[in-house]
Parts: sequence; structure tokens; C-alpha cells
Amino acid sequence: MVICSPYLTPRTALSVIQASSPERCEIYTRFSIEDFASGASSLPVLKSILQDGYAVFEVQALHAKILLASKQFASIGSQNMTARGVRNREATYCTEDAAEVAHVEQMLEPWLDSATPITEAMVEDALRLLPPVKKAFRAAQSAAAEMEAEIRAAEAERLETTKRELNRRNEKTRSRHLAAKMARKIIDAQAPNGQISRELAQSFIRRSTFWHSHSSGHIVSGRGHAKRVYGVAGDWKVDFGANSFLVGRAIRRCFRTVEEYIDKWEAGQPQDASETVRQLRRDVNGAVAGYDGVELSGYYSSLSGNDMMFGTTSIDIKFFVRVVLEGLPEEISAPLRDVNEAQVGI
Repeated sequence: MVICSPYLTPRTALSVIQASSPERCEIYTRFSIEDFASGASSLPVLKSILQDGYAVFEVQALHAKILLASKQFASIGSQNMTARGVRNREATYCTEDAAEVAHVEQMLEPWLDSATPITEAMVEDALRLLPPVKKAFRAAQSAAAEMEAEIRAAEAERLETTKRELNRRNEKTRSRHLAAKMARKIIDAQAPNGQISRELAQSFIRRSTFWHSHSSGHIVSGRGHAKRVYGVAGDWKVDFGANSFLVGRAIRRCFRTVEEYIDKWEAGQPQDASETVRQLRRDVNGAVAGYDGVELSGYYSSLSGNDMMFGTTSIDIKFFVRVVLEGLPEEISAPLRDVNEAQVGI
């Protein structure tokens, strides 16, 4: 029987080796002070089997784990004759095929020819010299274990931080989806399928129209103009002298601009609230028709601050946009509302 195992430790190695008599068994292993100091292999096991009369040899750089019964049986695997070799996830291939056994025997032949005997004197010298090396090795193992624990703890913390960040991002994404969904529902409730009702158009006029020539000398609400809203198929308007304010178109365009803002906001794309508010104000300012009923090209030029002036009556662009944003979720509307309240003109 030929046994090749780089490492030998009590119980496991002895139970295998002692199953065969010294006359019929040769053992090939490593003789490494580093292995003995680390506990990977055992000097007392070597001493015991040498005293029992077994022939023990050193094969330099041995890493293979092989059992060979000439012309009868061979096994090749990853399992050492150690306690760990029993516990670890190992794999071994066994065969009684004559050709395969012969191939293993042929492969081993140059290794065995180069092997040198391990003697009791070598083992005794190693046992005498090993203690300080073993002590230093254990200290190094302890330091290495502490270092490894520190590295693993740091990595665990990084993973936990990454996990928390991912959860935060996922929660933020979910929150964005819910807010965007709610905002779209609010807009759709006011303008189903983009259709503007007369009541909605009247509400915008009621809340954004002002009269500048009141007998009190103050600017007062022109809410009464809401009764004068007219139109067909949702294309609502209100006449101010020779011009008409196309309130239905202004509302529809503003909602479209807000929906575009919501889409990008939900996707997490960078948003310029100032540019969106400028577009909302242009949506309102551009919705004016001349005396012939045709919408003017460009923007309405009779503008005083936030007021589109139609004689002594005005549409306050800021108030109009304020109504557009009203009721939308705070995280969506707040940046736009803040810009709208501070901005003057278009």
C-alpha cells in the first residue's frame, strides 16, 4: 500500500495507516517546519508511525492525496489525512480498473524515486527546535486572525451601508412613483383625457383675473368675468375688449408642461424648476387671440409685471400658475411654487 498525503494529524492518519501492516505500507508526505508550527501536520504522528516500523518518506512540494494498492485499487482526491480533511467539502475518485490503477502507479513512480526517508532523528530535532517557532507562528496567526476579523467587519459595514443606501434609494424611488402617480391622477381628475370643462375654466378666471380701475382705487378681483367664459368642445375663452384670453388652451398647455416635469422627476432626471415655471408662464401668456379670433403668434406683449393687461383688466400669470400647481404632491409642487412666487413676468 502506498499512501500519499501532504499532511498527517492524529486519529485520521493513524486510523488509515494502522489498517495496514508496516511491512505492506509506505507513507509519503511533506516534512515542513511551517506545517508543523501551524498545526497543518503533526510531528507526534510521524514519531508514532516511525516507532511502529512504518517507512516514511518526504516528497518535496507534495500536494496530491493518493492511496494505491498495486494492481488492485487507487484513489485520487483532495482529502488529506487530517481532521479538517474529514470535515471539509472534499472529493475523491476511486477505481479498481486495472488500466487506471496502472496509470496512477506509473504517474507516481518518478515521485517515489525522488523521495527521501524521514528518520526518527529528524523528527526529534524538529520537536526540540519547534516550540519557539510554534509560539511565534501562533502569535502571527493571532495577529492575522485579528486583522482578518477587522477586514471582514469593515467589509460587513460597507455591505450594510450599501444595503441601507440601496434601501433608501428604493424607498425614494417608490415614493417618487407614488407621488407621480398621485399627481397624474389629480391632473386627470381635473382634465379627463385632456378635456377642460367650462367649470374648470371659470375657476381659473375667477382666481386669476383682476380689475385695475375700481372706484376704491385698489386692484380688486375680477371674478365676475368667470360668467363670461364661452366656447365649444372645451376650447374656452373670455373676451377682454378686442382680445380674447384662451383660458382652455392655457390650462391644457400648463398641464402638459407639468406632466413632462413629473415624468422626468419620477425618472430621477435633473430638473430645472425655473425653466419649467418660465414655460408655464409662457403657456399662459401665449394663449391670446386677436379681434379676428386667431391666436397671436409669439407672446402677448402688454405685460406689466405678472399682469397681462387687457385695458383695465388683467390676467395675473402668477395666480394662474399657482392654481395649476394647487393640490399636487408637495415634493413635486414645492420647487415650482417657490420659483413662481418669486418670479416676475415671463
